[in-house]
Amino acid sequence: MAEAAAGIDAAFSDTDIAQIVHDLEPHPEPWATEARKAILRNSPLSMGCTLNLLDMLAPADGIRQALSHEFRFTFRAVAHTDFLEGVRAQIIDKDRSPRWRHALGTVTAEERQALLAPLGPDGLSF
Repeated sequence: MAEAAAGIDAAFSDTDIAQIVHDLEPHPEPWATEARKAILRNSPLSMGCTLNLLDMLAPADGIRQALSHEFRFTFRAVAHTDFLEGVRAQIIDKDRSPRWRHALGTVTAEERQALLAPLGPDGLSF
């Protein structure tokens, strides 16, 4: 995988899921094909929030800060994301054909920010 590092870095340098999928297209290597397939089968909203979560962490942040950010998303996931649709498609109906609320490239920054905003008194404490 070390030989693919430059291609991986280039393809995943953007913070927009649709752009990452586009950047993966010219790469014929198996890692790029598998990464593209994985991204396209997942919820665009969740994938966008994942990128935001990664961007929120500073190099000096520790595990507690990372868990705190992750908890914000998890706290809101059932009520405000495609989590239940993913469960339906994978576990209940087993049709593996989720109908996500957003198409690739249509999730707004405001939607992602709302899911990742501080929780106030409901925030994670250690």
